[in-house]
Amino acid sequence: MSEKGTEQATPQRRKKAKEKGDSVHSRELLSAMAMLGGVLALGAMAHGFVSSWDQVYVESLRTATVAEVNDERGWNEAIRKMLEPAILPVGLVLAASFAGVLAAGVAQVGGVEIHPSAIEPKFSKLNPVTNAGHLFGLQAVSRSKEAQLRMKELLGQSKIGALLQFPQMRLRASEIAALTPGTVLRLPLPNTRPAELRLGGLRFGEANPVRIGEHRGAQLYHAMNYATNHATTLEQQEKHAVPPLSTSEEPIPLSVN
Repeated sequence: MSEKGTEQATPQRRKKAKEKGDSVHSRELLSAMAMLGGVLALGAMAHGFVSSWDQVYVESLRTATVAEVNDERGWNEAIRKMLEPAILPVGLVLAASFAGVLAAGVAQVGGVEIHPSAIEPKFSKLNPVTNAGHLFGLQAVSRSKEAQLRMKELLGQSKIGALLQFPQMRLRASEIAALTPGTVLRLPLPNTRPAELRLGGLRFGEANPVRIGEHRGAQLYHAMNYATNHATTLEQQEKHAVPPLSTSEEPIPLSVN
């Protein structure tokens, strides 16, 4: 009596397996084609992609003013305006990844066929004990490590890190102490490039409410009440002061009105 696992696939068995949608395919090839399609699409429209996210950033600052967003309808409109510029580029990247997977699948099975038996729900696969073995088994761990290595290699060979280095600047504790609630900090943004402002050890928008508006292309940052939200003495402010991160660009001038 021959073992089931060692039986050679006959043409009849292959035909039945194909009718059920059970075909041999490479999962690694599908993942590689999905990543390749997304990377190629991202590279082809890199300039427009960055510009779209720049619009998202600027729009989020424009619509985050307390006076403008004061109800549920206002928040919904603000979120729509913030996400709208990014929908098209993100959709194109996802479409390119899907096209890569589809092309790889068609190439491996030799065409496009729909098998209802392959897509019908199988409640036997919902067994939590069996699924736990698939999720936490040695094969799942191996696939996870492979995906992590691929992502590390992709990030290491790309210039994503350079895109994330935004210019930063700092105010001295004595200047922080001189600020009063409602003080406006004018932060010129040449070419509408975003910049991060650190006051003492805090970032704007990180843990304290900040009113934000727009005036002649410069973002207006309304200072918070540092006497209550940050530090009460100059010594405490100096202690919490954080030096700016090193950047390859000249600091953007900052004026306090």
